[in-house]
Amino acid sequence: MIQAYLSDQTQNNTPFVDELVGPEGALLPQWDKLAKSYEKLGESALNSKSQEVIKLLRENGVTYNIYGDPDGLNRPWMLDPVPLIFSQKDWSTIEQGLQQRAQLLNLILQDIYGSRSLIKEGILPFEMIYNHKGFLRQMDKIKIPGPQQLVQYSADLARGPNGKMWVLHDRADAPSGA
Repeated sequence: MIQAYLSDQTQNNTPFVDELVGPEGALLPQWDKLAKSYEKLGESALNSKSQEVIKLLRENGVTYNIYGDPDGLNRPWMLDPVPLIFSQKDWSTIEQGLQQRAQLLNLILQDIYGSRSLIKEGILPFEMIYNHKGFLRQMDKIKIPGPQQLVQYSADLARGPNGKMWVLHDRADAPSGA
């Protein structure tokens, strides 16, 4: 299964970043352990387990909604049986960037429901905040104990054509299924 994929990739000259295989056509080290266990499991068993996960998600009503989309209600949750694995070097860079983004969003949140310096100084347009459906006027000047006002943060990531990770979306709302 893995060997067939590696063989296909060495013959494929399309310019894209492959998360599993390096430019020289060899399996990247961070994938070694998982690839070996999937190889040992076999394609048939992996497909069977994937179908079982889909069935369990459906039976337990695990869905998500795309609000504002008429077809967005109760879409089935898609769970890929192959996780995305990062090297330690990649993850260190990603982690540092995500921590910076979360810290920035926390500071913006503190300001929006606090002194509103960003609005007063013209850095954030008044309309951007007050016309946003997520802005809760009734939360004005309410602060939870401690410096951290941003309770949850996640980001949708994708690797760009240059091999660097991009943040497609910052998410600070309650996650689906919470």
